[in-house]
Amino acid sequence: MIADGLPYREIANRACISYKTVSNVSFALREKLGASNLADLVVKGIRYFEEM
Repeated sequence: MIADGLPYREIANRACISYKTVSNVSFALREKLGASNLADLVVKGIRYFEEM
């Protein structure tokens, strides 16, 4: 949903979780993948899953 450009609030509503959870998961993914921003996170996430 991040790759689709949805705002955190919309992601939270669709996933039936809190905004804070979406924010925390996004931050954790950026840290884990070494991404500097959301665009970088999307690119690295796609590459990560292509390698699997």
